[in-house]
Amino acid sequence: MTSGDFSSRVNGLAATVAGGTIVLASLARVAGWQDFFAPFYWLDVAVVCFLAALPLAATLAVAVYGKSAGNGRTLRVMAVEALVLILIPAFYISIRTESEIANCVELVGQSRYEEARESMQRICRLAPGARWNGQLLATEVVKIEPIVARLEQSVAERLPANANDAQRIERSQHLAMLGRTDEALVVLDGAVSLADDADASNLRGTIFETRREWRKAHEWYVRAKNAWQKEADSPRRTAGLTRAVRGVAFNARKKGSLREAEAAWKELLSLSRNNHTRAETHFLLAKFYEDAQQAGKAQLHARQAMQLDPQGYSVSGERLLNKLVTSHFGCVGILNSSSAGQR
Repeated sequence: MTSGDFSSRVNGLAATVAGGTIVLASLARVAGWQDFFAPFYWLDVAVVCFLAALPLAATLAVAVYGKSAGNGRTLRVMAVEALVLILIPAFYISIRTESEIANCVELVGQSRYEEARESMQRICRLAPGARWNGQLLATEVVKIEPIVARLEQSVAERLPANANDAQRIERSQHLAMLGRTDEALVVLDGAVSLADDADASNLRGTIFETRREWRKAHEWYVRAKNAWQKEADSPRRTAGLTRAVRGVAFNARKKGSLREAEAAWKELLSLSRNNHTRAETHFLLAKFYEDAQQAGKAQLHARQAMQLDPQGYSVSGERLLNKLVTSHFGCVGILNSSSAGQR
């Protein structure tokens, strides 16, 4: 076999391995497997590093077989491929880290402390210099540790057999915050009185939402909404109903019911009692319309959010507007919306 034939075979094999790796990684992600062992910690990071190493590995194999390792051209090619092996993973890890930190912020906002802690610990191992709000991420992990410890202590004791509904809901909340969602649901299922309880239904909806079981989450949020609507008007009812309607809107979109989701977001807007909550809802509506590729409506609600709460939404609103302008589907909608406003 000539060196040219061997080179072709090696390159073909490398291309086949790369394609197979991408297919397998995609299947693994669909199956919900995203974790990986050190030093990669996430499957996608391992895949990127592996793919970045393939060209250099192929060139080395060809160079050794063809005894051209000392060839000037081969050395230049290997130098470029070595640079690719260094820069591409570094760039991807930087982007991946930023994305995961944003996810951690969201997890903390949802009181999913155990998941946030695990994710933060992985980030710190993968990128020790990662920062959050100007501080090293490692310092934020230290802040969450006591919260997780208190939650673990609170669920360590067995729930009394005669526990009331409030105690069961609190225990279920704590278990859910620790990511122990199966146990949380068992606690709620242990009391017949909680089957149609408004708070319990909202909690069930939240648990299924965190598990990405959109249809079950939607079903429980609808039940929560119906239960809250039967309550007398009060701040507690408003808060509970707002949570339920938001859940209906989010999960209706996730399961593909666009009209129901749009109606729920608009209903949520009618429940907003102050500029801050109205601005938040307008921004959520803007993101919904962006996702639904209705750029004109997305622009309208983003601007309303920015007007109602400039401090909270000027930056994120401007970022969304810029994204609408530069996106393929957004350009026409934005231009048509602007032209309509000028007529």
